[in-house]
Amino acid sequence: MCNFAREIESKKMKRVFRIITTVLFTLLIAVPANAVLKEADLKNTLAILREEITEKHADLLKKAEQRKAINEDIRKQIVSIIHRSSQNGLMLYSQKSDYIFDLTYACHEATEQYHNFSSTVLPFASILVSVNEEIERYDSLINVLSEIPAMALDEKARTDRNVCLTLATDSRNQLKQQAEAVEQYKEYFTRAGVNLKEMNDYAMKKYKVIQNSIFKNGGESYFQILSTLGPTVKDTEKTVTEKYKPKKSIMSQWDVRLVIGLFLMIGFYALLAIGCNVLFYRYIFPKKYRSERFKLGRSCITVASSVVTFAIILGILKAFVNQAFFQMASGLLVEYAWLLAVILISMLFRFEHQDNKGEVSMSNLFNFDADRLKSGFRIYMPIIVMGFLVIVFRIILIPNELVNLIFPPILLVCAFWQWRVIKKHNHKLPKNDVLYAYITLVVFIVSVVCSWVGYTLMSVQLLIWWLMELTCIQTITCLLHWLEKYAEKKDIQKLPVSKNWWYYFTKQVVVPILGVVTFLFSIYWAATVFNLTDMTFQAFDYNFVDLPNITLSVKRICMVLILYFIFKYLSKQGKALLRWHFQKSSYENWESKDMMFRNVLQTIIWGAYILISLSILNVGNTWLMVIAGGFSTGIGFAMKDILENIYYGISLMAGRIHIGDTILCDGVMGKVKSISYTSTMLDVEDGSIMAFQNSQLFTKNYKNLTKNHGWELMVVPVGVAYGTDVKKVREMLKENLSKLNCYDPSKGIKVYFSDFGDSSVDLKVKCWVHVTNRYVANSQIKEVIYNTLNDNNISIPFPQRDLHIIKDEEANANNLPEKKENKEFEIPGV
Repeated sequence: MCNFAREIESKKMKRVFRIITTVLFTLLIAVPANAVLKEADLKNTLAILREEITEKHADLLKKAEQRKAINEDIRKQIVSIIHRSSQNGLMLYSQKSDYIFDLTYACHEATEQYHNFSSTVLPFASILVSVNEEIERYDSLINVLSEIPAMALDEKARTDRNVCLTLATDSRNQLKQQAEAVEQYKEYFTRAGVNLKEMNDYAMKKYKVIQNSIFKNGGESYFQILSTLGPTVKDTEKTVTEKYKPKKSIMSQWDVRLVIGLFLMIGFYALLAIGCNVLFYRYIFPKKYRSERFKLGRSCITVASSVVTFAIILGILKAFVNQAFFQMASGLLVEYAWLLAVILISMLFRFEHQDNKGEVSMSNLFNFDADRLKSGFRIYMPIIVMGFLVIVFRIILIPNELVNLIFPPILLVCAFWQWRVIKKHNHKLPKNDVLYAYITLVVFIVSVVCSWVGYTLMSVQLLIWWLMELTCIQTITCLLHWLEKYAEKKDIQKLPVSKNWWYYFTKQVVVPILGVVTFLFSIYWAATVFNLTDMTFQAFDYNFVDLPNITLSVKRICMVLILYFIFKYLSKQGKALLRWHFQKSSYENWESKDMMFRNVLQTIIWGAYILISLSILNVGNTWLMVIAGGFSTGIGFAMKDILENIYYGISLMAGRIHIGDTILCDGVMGKVKSISYTSTMLDVEDGSIMAFQNSQLFTKNYKNLTKNHGWELMVVPVGVAYGTDVKKVREMLKENLSKLNCYDPSKGIKVYFSDFGDSSVDLKVKCWVHVTNRYVANSQIKEVIYNTLNDNNISIPFPQRDLHIIKDEEANANNLPEKKENKEFEIPGV
């Protein structure tokens, strides 16, 4: 049955559910809802009860006709279900196993009706319970009224009792009739459910036969068929004649004459779609858009738009022509038309000319490369033709013998055709399309091998799957191509994260998720050729790894993969958002804050992803504890230093050191470039990059020069000769050094008398210089000191050494080498 018929069947079941619910509501409001309470005496109680029963009985009589109409509608709907189930049963049990397409069609109809029937829960039981409770209540009420003696009542009370008894008895009889009708409907409904379940069980067995014939058992190889070609052709001819021979006594909706007529009608509308588009692009389409490139590729554009027009026409006709074959054929052709349209339109958008700069507008919508477009049409044509051929096989429910006879050589021809177009046109196409073309060739080769070894139906399934998958890939590729062009035009990548998040969400989340979902969808879509959708869902849910501590299935793995793309986006955009926030709020120390919060964010996001993924895969706590216990000891010792560095790294990032600070450690001074959990990188003054483990900065005495207001105390020792006026030297040095601008003027320059040296009077010059200028300042200060002392003829003593060589006469007599000894040191001026 076609999709349209299945929708009608589903709507009928939902209508039955609504009707039964209405009946339940009607019954509940038709019975007495009020009760009498204790009154002054029996006479007053009977009077009040008479009034209430009279009111409710009148309401019950008003709704009697409505209940009859509802009951009749329920009966008709249940009869329709029984008729449909009987029709499907006759179709299912009369099919031959050799007609795979016919058998899968019948099996699908049976399982589809059973699923629709099972999903519609009709409240017969609750209705019967409610009605029986009311009947029991009326029985008790009637019994009490009957047992009241007449002698105990006056005339009015006897009249009230008789009226109550009559109305209660009539209401009870009406409820009894309603209960009998509902009981009968329940029986019919249950019987229909049993029949549908039996058909569903039989269909599931046949599905297994179909699956085995496609994926396991196969049939005769084509070499065996060729070896007995004559008898095989005769048997096939007999089968085809038997299947498509017109019925003489009655006209079937699947009669070959009617099928041919409907095919001709479909062909007429196909030609109509082509003719309308040819006329439109030749005479109506605006002239300002008819560029030279448009004229070169007008045939390709016409084909693409004609396919879309044909799909729209068939879709409209499908809603009005209620004929079994046309419904099925038009449904399949509409799906194929949309598949073909997606491939063609994708090429129109992607194969733009090289001078197209990414503008998305009508002025350059047709600014494509006609040669590349024609090459693209040719390179995809083999798989398009094979897809159409498979759809035709499915529409006419072709017998297995004919498929096994003609399909393998057709596949071989198409494989050779695909190889030829790749060889001729691959240099004109983008790499992606060339890759798809080679994958198509591989699919053709695998299909040829499968068909020639006897698995013809598997080759059909493989080809239709790749056509569906190729369509999905082309859709995603076209979307991604348009997105990149738009981003290039708007320069989105340079925008702040608050404005370009949607672009990265689409590119990094939506597109990859579409890739995963369309992979599953293409398999499901391809399974509809043999109506194996139920098997496909079971395959997706099948746990190919089902252990106590882990469960793996295609659906679970896809869910984990989809979550990976989502959490990856959250991680990347979270880091970008943090960087943007810290740069905007605190520019001076934003790098250190960004590093710390980024690492914390990464831990939270990926930790959540791992926990959710483990939950989806049903990873047991016991298994994790065993693994953790086995590795805890070894990992603990191995990661001791790493954990120590991580702890110190967190301490550093918390504020001890900021990126950009100048520190001094082990005599090495540099600017902090980055702080990670394990190490700190310094940009040393000599231009090199040095890494210190975080533990080293804590275990060793490092200096954070930036935190000392950026100034460092410099001490320069100076020695002058004994006898020099120290006070005069101090004043001269202060005077000349104060002219420099490399020190902190607020703290000034100080010269101290330090010590009596061996050869000089030692002084110390102290001043504060900026840490970033310490080497230049040191050079300038020493140069000024030297020039000051030299210009004022003040001697700067330095150690001197005199060496006296004394000849040893005895050594000379014995021809021995001279001894060098008696080293004496003389200090000038002493």
